[in-house]
Amino acid sequence: APPAKPPAAPFFLPSALAPQPTPPPPRDEPTAESTPPPKRRRKASFEAAHRCQLATLVLGPDAEPVVDYLASLEPAAVDAEIALLCRGDHDDAGVALLAAFLDHLLTLLQSRDRLDDLQAYLHRTIQHHAAPLALPDLLATVKNLHQAQRAASLHLRTLFHE
Repeated sequence: APPAKPPAAPFFLPSALAPQPTPPPPRDEPTAESTPPPKRRRKASFEAAHRCQLATLVLGPDAEPVVDYLASLEPAAVDAEIALLCRGDHDDAGVALLAAFLDHLLTLLQSRDRLDDLQAYLHRTIQHHAAPLALPDLLATVKNLHQAQRAASLHLRTLFHE
């Protein structure tokens, strides 16, 4: 025998009263006087520094511990550490961490030491953080990194062709 029909199912039947949408409250139009000035990028905060071990090392003055730490990790862990530095272009503290990381990469690229590792870290940084890297705050650093990377690559090619 088929199942019996329930006597009533008010939980899915339409209500007798149609809901009336409430109008949104009136918004004040922003004026030039009330518009806040653009936010300045703040330095990496305590919270941001504890996102990952790489963030803690990036805040230090020396670039070598940063690369030594990344070299000690498996590739997936390197990827995760680099990804955790910044959550997007809206993340001011993360952008500051990313800028510090790029400065360390720039210092090491200029020394022309561990070029293979640095190329991989730079590649993963670009893959994960393309949007923040396009911010005006980071463009000068990105251009300097590009020039240093080209110079190091050219130096390596001339060594191979000697």
